[in-house]
Amino acid sequence: RRVHGGNSSAMSTISQAERSEATRNESSPLLGGGAAINGGKGSIAEVVDVKEPYWCRCCCFDVFPILLLIGIAQLTLGGYFVYDTPGAIQTQLTEYFKHGYSSADNLALYTVYSAPNTVLAFFGGIIVDRYTGVRVGAVLFAGLILLGQGIFLVGIIFKSYPVALLGRFVYGLGGENVTVVQNTLTVRWFKKTGKLALVMGLIVAYSRVGSSINFVVTPILADKSVILAVAVGTGICLLSFLFAIYVGLMDYTGRRRIASTIHASDTAEVISIKHISRFPLSAWLVFAICAFFYIAILTFYAVASDILQNTGKKYAPARASLFISIPSFVSIGASPTFGRLVDVYGKALYAIALASTVLIGVHIGFFLVATEVVAISPIVLMVILGLAYSLGASSLWPIVSFVIPPSMQGTAYGLMTSVQNTGLALAPLVVGLIQDRYSHSRKQYTLPLLLFVSCAGIALILTLILIPIDRKRTQGRLNMSAKERAKLAAFDYQNPNGDAVQTVS
Repeated sequence: RRVHGGNSSAMSTISQAERSEATRNESSPLLGGGAAINGGKGSIAEVVDVKEPYWCRCCCFDVFPILLLIGIAQLTLGGYFVYDTPGAIQTQLTEYFKHGYSSADNLALYTVYSAPNTVLAFFGGIIVDRYTGVRVGAVLFAGLILLGQGIFLVGIIFKSYPVALLGRFVYGLGGENVTVVQNTLTVRWFKKTGKLALVMGLIVAYSRVGSSINFVVTPILADKSVILAVAVGTGICLLSFLFAIYVGLMDYTGRRRIASTIHASDTAEVISIKHISRFPLSAWLVFAICAFFYIAILTFYAVASDILQNTGKKYAPARASLFISIPSFVSIGASPTFGRLVDVYGKALYAIALASTVLIGVHIGFFLVATEVVAISPIVLMVILGLAYSLGASSLWPIVSFVIPPSMQGTAYGLMTSVQNTGLALAPLVVGLIQDRYSHSRKQYTLPLLLFVSCAGIALILTLILIPIDRKRTQGRLNMSAKERAKLAAFDYQNPNGDAVQTVS
């Protein structure tokens, strides 16, 4: 398959037939540079150097990308808000259910979320690429989040743990797939702007607002009423569902506006499972790094409140949950900042390696506090954790699109999410078994921390392995800045004879 860049001089040498085929790439029809994206099932087509009219003639700039970005960011707000509810109010849930509610039961609420996504997130990517497209996909998966949280609320109201467990399962069917849709939309509209890492950083930061508010507000509400706390989360999921409809309408409006003035062919190839065999080794390593990196963070969140309440200074539940919200608040500013730095200077893999190293240090710090070797404020450790999380997330998610063809990026992000959730499904089970096995010992807190140190260490080792592989097999794309990738694309788009040439991305 052929791809092309946004260079009109390079494109002028391509024949009309080749020009028709070369229009198969993704770019933003929102930010100038002239892209047209068809409304078909995953089909993408671009025409180079067509000047966009302002979407709102009352403004001196095109407000469309801002309005679209606001909607895209809202897609995962509800899902992020309710994801950590079991960890934030574990103490209150234990008192609410009274008999037989253990740490393993609480962690199972995370496992049933992640377990289906070990497979379904991958197929969700294929569904988006091949069948529904991003518009219907966004509404479908946001609807599943709302439905699952509604069932979870019913389980809480009637104190039925099996119903609550079912709700978390249904919520999981949409939770990660809506992230796949969000990532696909973001890459599709903003990749060619040279600010993809910045935009993804902004989206990650805003999504973490949901987690931040959850850790602060939900325990306070749960002290008054567990039902009220869960109901508020359901309301946030409803808001995200409404924004999914909004994003679908915005996506339709943007494409039709461009399609009405530009003739672009729908030539994207049909996606099937066999396409995963085309993914380069560098992509698979990124998937694995993502899984281990997120285990060291998200699984830690699930047990951090319990650890802070029972080790060191043994903080009260509300204060422990407040500490856990700190990384999310840090990421609000840090994620877009680090994203922009990666856009401008590149070196994403070195940033991931640094983030993993810092993460190792943070968990060692918590281990030393839990064993009463040193006394370190949780505030300090959580701020550093937030910086590491922001640096790693802002660097990890954008780079997949640099080594995967555009028509397969929904599938790629689905597979990445599936691999991530395989780890996030298994890790809570392991931690739950450890805590139940050593329920009357300090090891129930220290051994999970050592597990998190190990996972961050594996992420670091895999990143160091990936650096030379990227340099040798994918031209060092993963470590390039946006400007360097643009120059490489311009070179790839035209060989010395003036013909379009094949490239990875």
